[in-house]
Amino acid sequence: MTQTAPLSVREFLGKKPRHHAFIFVPGDDGQCARVRAAVEELWGFSFTGNPDFFLLSGDVFGIDESRRMREEASRAPAGERKIFFLRHRSFTGEAQNALLKTLEDPSPRTHFFLFAPSENIFLSTLLSRTLLFREGEGGDDESVRKDAADFLAAPPARRLEIAKRLSDGKDITRALAFLDACEEIFFSGREIGADDIDPARAFFEARAFLRGRSPSVKMIFEHLSLTLPPFPRHGGNT
Repeated sequence: MTQTAPLSVREFLGKKPRHHAFIFVPGDDGQCARVRAAVEELWGFSFTGNPDFFLLSGDVFGIDESRRMREEASRAPAGERKIFFLRHRSFTGEAQNALLKTLEDPSPRTHFFLFAPSENIFLSTLLSRTLLFREGEGGDDESVRKDAADFLAAPPARRLEIAKRLSDGKDITRALAFLDACEEIFFSGREIGADDIDPARAFFEARAFLRGRSPSVKMIFEHLSLTLPPFPRHGGNT
């Protein structure tokens, strides 16, 4: 197996769909600056003097901050999109549950970037609604990406065979990497629209179950095999 070099922030955001929620670890000043530069370049979003950009930062993200963010997020963006940067050393459980409600029913063209010292401070339910980037983490294992491309391109019967093979080792870390690669390829090169609600929910639910207690990898991927619509393989993603 060949392991690719660690992804940069720009490469990560360039490969992922314009998802509505991200978590960046370790969330320091340098990483925040790199995310900002990448969003400006890749998404064409100007941060300077933009009424659609909101920065909330401090030691603790509590229920008051969550309510303020939810109120702002409920308003439609003045321009093409609205972006929130949430930079805190910790997020209270109550605030995370409130934030979860916002992420479960996101406003159109609204995106949340959470910066924190570790993903371990977040509830598993919140993690399941976000895309996670850890600074210096290796890129996708090439065999995982090939499995993901094969899985998406296959008919349901073949998908079930791949799902069985993936579940034999009961490796949750690899299963999550496979799921991330599937989602990336499925939504590659476009934003998530109204027609993608069911597939997006299927990915969200699979990630939530995989991060739960004693998940059945086989059952999770069998369900995904049957619920995801047919998908043509993109040559550039294999």
